Amino acid sequence: MSNPDLFSLKDRNIASALLFVAFLAGCSISPTPISTTRLIEPWLGLLPASQDESEPSQLSRGENQGTQSLPMAVIGTPTPDPFREPPQLRTEAESYIVQPGDSLNSIAIRFGVSANQIVQANAILNPDILSVWQALYIPAPQPQPPGPSHKILPDSELVFGPANRYVDIYSVVDHWYGYLRGYVEEVEGVEMSGAGIIHLVARRYSVNPLLLLGLLEYQGGWLTQHEPSPQSRLYPMGYVAYSWEGLFPQLSWAADQLNLG
Repeated sequence: MSNPDLFSLKDRNIASALLFVAFLAGCSISPTPISTTRLIEPWLGLLPASQDESEPSQLSRGENQGTQSLPMAVIGTPTPDPFREPPQLRTEAESYIVQPGDSLNSIAIRFGVSANQIVQANAILNPDILSVWQALYIPAPQPQPPGPSHKILPDSELVFGPANRYVDIYSVVDHWYGYLRGYVEEVEGVEMSGAGIIHLVARRYSVNPLLLLGLLEYQGGWLTQHEPSPQSRLYPMGYVAYSWEGLFPQLSWAADQLNLG
């Protein structure tokens, strides 16, 4: 026959042992680990205080050496643009009185015609001189044929995308031994090469540098021709206007037009 006191004693011993084990387990629990991972602060892109902010930033040629252009394949079809109503064109000529601060180009843009149309319509001998309160005959704009319905250039090939960081403009220019290879121009107080100007404009306007290079070759032949025409050397992108001579102003104008669409 079992002794109740014996079981009570055994139960008390077991309970005490369990409490002791639990106490030891609690003492052996390691503290919550503290993460030793150091958070990396984002780079704010601040320039050193000693650097002149007026100096245009350009990627040195050495940073581009050793990289190769990656082959790119166009997959799929471009997303179609929504339909846009064409603007209503004037059908009749107008007269305009020159105001202080007006220029021939600003008047032409305002009325949707070219400066040459105004010059021819008014028999202006010197297009750089306009008299205040001078009356000008503004002809009606000539309708232009509609553009193609398909996208000639996808947006991915227009903008300065991630793939352009592998493009070595300097090597491309050196390969063709054209007029651009030896071209040097002062840009904002800094003497820059032709390839450096293309790279600067591409980054400043977020335009594909290869697109700028292709347009420069198409308009002025600077990439492959050793001696372009005097007109092409002065206005390589074909935009003839006062104070727009040289590669940097011409490329800046072209990049701005590309962004306008």
